[in-house]
Amino acid sequence: MKLNLSICLITKNEVANIERCLASIEKIAQEIVVIDTGSTDQTKQLCQQYTNKVFDYQWQDDFAAARNFAISKASHDFIWMLDSDEQVEEIDLHAVNKFIENSDGRTVGRILRKNYTSFNSAKNTQIKTERINRIFPKKYFKYFGRIHEQIVPTDSSVSSNKPIDLPVEIEHFGYQLPAVLTAKAKRDLKLLKLELNDQPNDPYILYQIGKSYNILQENPLAVSYFQKALAAADDPRKDYVYDCVETLGYALNKIHQSKSGIALLNQYPLYQKLADYWFLMGILQMNAALFQPAVSSFLQATKCQHCHTIGCNSFLANYNLGVIYEVLGNQAMARDYYQKCGDYGLAQKGLQRIRKK
Repeated sequence: MKLNLSICLITKNEVANIERCLASIEKIAQEIVVIDTGSTDQTKQLCQQYTNKVFDYQWQDDFAAARNFAISKASHDFIWMLDSDEQVEEIDLHAVNKFIENSDGRTVGRILRKNYTSFNSAKNTQIKTERINRIFPKKYFKYFGRIHEQIVPTDSSVSSNKPIDLPVEIEHFGYQLPAVLTAKAKRDLKLLKLELNDQPNDPYILYQIGKSYNILQENPLAVSYFQKALAAADDPRKDYVYDCVETLGYALNKIHQSKSGIALLNQYPLYQKLADYWFLMGILQMNAALFQPAVSSFLQATKCQHCHTIGCNSFLANYNLGVIYEVLGNQAMARDYYQKCGDYGLAQKGLQRIRKK
C-alpha cells in the first residue's frame, strides 16, 4: 500500500541528510516532488535516484513561496510536506489514506515530530516531541510566511477545522550540530525581522525571533522577545504559547532570574498537566536554592503522563532529584535516584562520584 498523496520537499546542499529522508519514503509515496534552491553539492543527483520530479527554484528569501512552488508541481490532491533533515520512523498507511478519503477539505493532518535537540554523546541527546501540521488538500490550503511558514486556508473567508492527529512519527536531525544550528538561527533572524516589519507585534513572529536569539545564546534579547510575544498572544492553548513560556523560563534561568521564572510559571496553571512544566519548575526552584519545593516539583513531574521532552517524567527528573540529595549530603537517596536513570550518562557520573566518597 502507498499513500494517495504527493510528498514534497525543498532542499539545498543537504547531501548529509537527503538520502536518509528519501529512503524512508520511497516505498510509501506515490509521488515525491523535490525543489532544489541552489545546491552546489550532490543533493540533486541523489534526489534524481529516487524521483524524476526534481525542479530548480531560484531562492527568494521566502520559504512559503518555495513550498507553494513545490505544491504547484504535485499531481495529487493531497500534500505531505517533509524537510530534508527529517525521516519517517512510523506510519499507519491505512489510517492516513482513510483521512484523505474522508476529508471535507477543511482539515489538516498533524504528525508527531521528534527533534534531536542536542549534540553530545548518544546517551545524553535530548529528544523533544511536537505535533506539527503537515498533510493537507492543496485546493484549500497553502503556505504563508517567509520563515517558520504556516499552513493557512487558500481562501481567508473559509474557516478550517481543528487539525486531526495522524498516526505518523518522523525524526528531525537538523538541530544536532551546533554550527549548523547557529547558521540557521542567523538566517532565520534576517527573514523574521522582515516579517515583523510587515506584521508588527505578531506574537508568533516575536516568539520565533526569541527562539533564534535563544539558540544564539543572546539571552537578554531572547527574554525580551519572548515577553513581547506573551503580551501579544491571545490564546494560551496554542502550542507555540506553551513553548514560549517554557523557553522563556529556561532563558530566565540562564540569566540568573530563577525567581522570575517561577513567577512566570505560576501565571500558567493550564500547563500543570505536563511533566515539562513541573520539570522546569524544579530546575528554577533548585537554582533558587529552594530545594524542598524543587524535590516536590520533580516528583510531580514523574507522576505526569504527558511530556514534550522525553525523560522529563522519568530519568531527567530522577537525575535532578539525585543531584539535590547529593548536594544536601544524603548519598543514599542520591544513589537511589541516580540508579533509577538507567544508562543516562550524567547519572552514571553521579554514581561514580558517590562511589569515590
